[in-house]
Amino acid sequence: MCVGRIAAIQYDSINKLIVVSTFPSTRDRDDDEYGTGGIYVFDDSTIGECDLLRSLTNVPVETSSFSYNASLVATVASDAAVHLWDFETLQLRCVCTHPTSLGLHVVAFWDPYPVLVAADNAGNVLFFPTASSQSSRPDGGVLHCLANAHVAAAEGEASEECSVVTTLNCHYDDDAGTHMLVTGDERGVISIWSLNDMLGRLQLAVRTTTFNACHPRHPAKELETG
Repeated sequence: MCVGRIAAIQYDSINKLIVVSTFPSTRDRDDDEYGTGGIYVFDDSTIGECDLLRSLTNVPVETSSFSYNASLVATVASDAAVHLWDFETLQLRCVCTHPTSLGLHVVAFWDPYPVLVAADNAGNVLFFPTASSQSSRPDGGVLHCLANAHVAAAEGEASEECSVVTTLNCHYDDDAGTHMLVTGDERGVISIWSLNDMLGRLQLAVRTTTFNACHPRHPAKELETG
């Protein structure tokens, strides 16, 4: 089944579901069925084919991320905002924004914590809440911000310049007992950040998962925004 230009794909191994997001089409055609971008959820439990369970169209998407623990899909686009969609209904749950962000292009959930991590075009890494009950910012505001700055020499003087993060991953080091953020940026630099102090300051608790996305399974359902 063709759903358009693939922006991101994730797999829910617990429920055997494939979560796909698509770019808006580059073609200027009114009859382009998949030209607006969207979110599609497929059932991968049967051998030989994947049935479409539900979809949401007319959603601008640059990339996306899925969290089984939060039962959410996060999408980012050129509007400098993160949209959080309920995974079971594909209804909009929250919009996370930052007033100084210059456009978000990377997004990932920090499971099992109720936190979303995103990177913008100014070299910032932003942490947003996904559960208002565990956050002091229920409006979707920023919990924490890191500047991906490197020391650079210009005309004999050292200065800090921010570099755009192109990929990121949250990881827990069992041996060191350290929560870490690993980032890679446009200059080819890999950075490792300790997140223990931030966790302690925000007093974030691990989310308990009660989510069952596909039992019983429902027929395909298509939603449209706008």
